[in-house]
Amino acid sequence: MRLSSREKDFHSFATDWTPYRVYASSLPNDKPLCNIDEINIHSVVLNENEKAKFKQDLKILIAQEMVDVFHCFKWMNLVLPKNIPHEYEEEMSTKSHSHIMPVILKNEQKYDDCIDILQSYQEQTQRWYHESGRDDYYRNLNIPIGGDQLTRVRLEGAKMLLAGSHTRIERCENLSPVVIEFFHTLQDFLEKLCKKFLIINKSRDKGTLAHLRVIIQRSNVNGQVKSRFKQHEDFISTVGKAYLTEMVQEYFGIENVDSLPTKNTSPK
Repeated sequence: MRLSSREKDFHSFATDWTPYRVYASSLPNDKPLCNIDEINIHSVVLNENEKAKFKQDLKILIAQEMVDVFHCFKWMNLVLPKNIPHEYEEEMSTKSHSHIMPVILKNEQKYDDCIDILQSYQEQTQRWYHESGRDDYYRNLNIPIGGDQLTRVRLEGAKMLLAGSHTRIERCENLSPVVIEFFHTLQDFLEKLCKKFLIINKSRDKGTLAHLRVIIQRSNVNGQVKSRFKQHEDFISTVGKAYLTEMVQEYFGIENVDSLPTKNTSPK
């Protein structure tokens, strides 16, 4: 760094393209499945059948942890499904293939750079379909694009700035919808959980998250999930598995991971 000039920040934007594994030909491309104003609140609240399905899925997840920790439950591998049964088991069992797209020197915090990012997407995908002889198909194609919450807001704003363009291609209408990554849902959940249960000044209260944080020496866990997501995710996962292990030991009367159950065993 010289006295005559300051340091400069150079931003780059990386993207990958991942084709869908689930064939969605039954879904409409020109409108939503329903009007959001007509959604009944009862349709998004779990009914009795969905509650029973959730409990059944929870049993599978708990059993998988029991098999991993305790040797006496290894026999459950013979009857325990590897994944929770669902409608798209066959499709989701196949491997996803991601393709790296060119890295461009653009900053997503600037709307003019976001417009360049969208136009680069539009040009690349249009070229792929043109070279494969599918120009007609591309005209009515919708390609979902996504990123973190900042990326979603910026790209949506950039699309609004292009709304006055003359053609569908210039408006980047093929790039729709703009969605957020599911990891943000987990981040929000962890943030709410830590805000309610991780009280840093309660570290002397045994059994609390703050106390366990000190016991296992997780000084990088401070309740600020957004700035230290991975550290908080690992801490909550570790504590959750420890609580589950303790619960299983108490219920089945197991002394350690190599011991046999002494109570609540299944009849022979």
